[in-house]
Order: sequence, then C-alpha cells, then structure tokens
Amino acid sequence: MLNTTDAKLLKSLILLCIILNGLVMVSSGNALNNLGSFLSSAESLVNAIGGTSGSGQFDRGDGKTVSWSFTGKLMGIKWKYIGICVDQATGTTTTSVRNSRDGSVEHCLRDLFQKLGARQEL
Repeated sequence: MLNTTDAKLLKSLILLCIILNGLVMVSSGNALNNLGSFLSSAESLVNAIGGTSGSGQFDRGDGKTVSWSFTGKLMGIKWKYIGICVDQATGTTTTSVRNSRDGSVEHCLRDLFQKLGARQEL
C-alpha cells in the first residue's frame, strides 16, 4: 500500500497525463464536443485509483449522532474535496470545499458545531 505522499504524487501524475492527453485531443479538434465526457472519465479514473470518498459517524452525546462524508472531485483543473456533515438530531447540515480530505471534514464539522452552538442545540 502506498503512503499518503506517494499516493498523492501518483494521483497527480496520472491526472497530468490524462489532462495532457485531453489537450492533444482538443487541439486536434477531435474532442471539442466531448470535453465534458473526457473530464468525467479522468475523474472516474482518479477516483478508482485514490479512494477519494469516505464517510463515518460519531455520537456527540445523549445518543445524538453526527454523520460526515467527503468526496473528491475535479473542479475545473483542480482536485477538491467536498465535506458534508449532518447532525441527525436536528437535521442541520454543513458543507465545506477544501484541498484535502481531512480539511473538508474538519471545516464542515467546525461549521456544524458553530451553527448548533449559535442555535443552542448542543
């Protein structure tokens, strides 16, 4: 199994090769109408290699559960992670888009607890 740094480097190199291949296709005029499809294929390949989604949940006390998840996505030419956190007791949801999986979840959890604290629902 690759360590985190090697996995990120491998993902970046593969994405670069895919993008360069797509640019050649676009410049030759063959793929102009299918650029969206090409980018979707590139994203699917990177997802298959890198494990770019995950989820979990934890008890925040009194049997109240918080669920979290993240998904990696190609946004333009940058890879981003979308974190989604939901407090099951109140239905309160927050999202965060960041450059890292951990950052996306960390920020959406922080935002969720700030929102719950402001509403005195903790």
